[in-house]
Amino acid sequence: MELPTSIRHPAGFSISGASVGTFLRSALLIAGQKALGKRFGGSEFYERVEKDLAFGIMRSHFHHGYPKGAHCCVQCTLAVIPVLEAGAIRYFDCRELSSAARRLVRQRQWRFAKSTDPRIVRWALGDQSQNR
Repeated sequence: MELPTSIRHPAGFSISGASVGTFLRSALLIAGQKALGKRFGGSEFYERVEKDLAFGIMRSHFHHGYPKGAHCCVQCTLAVIPVLEAGAIRYFDCRELSSAARRLVRQRQWRFAKSTDPRIVRWALGDQSQNR
């Protein structure tokens, strides 16, 4: 499937480049989980999306040496936090990775040391950002 080069998120920020695919996968997993249940009702389509996103996250850590919970860039890392919060990836401990990613954002570590669009941060961290 050919993805658009950029999208405008309903929360008011734009996503472009490879991050569009990560946001799409994340949205699909959250929607699939809400519609079909924790394991996507055994849907092969959602399980493939889950595996693809999970392997991307694992590759970022094990192959590229990025911090635990981080994906390839700021936007993609923020895109996967809601998926991890929902426990929508069965291949690893989502709670641990979500906490690690939130810590990177809060403590302004790794690629979060530079300024990040506050709208995407608010969307990714939600109301719980002050509690973790």
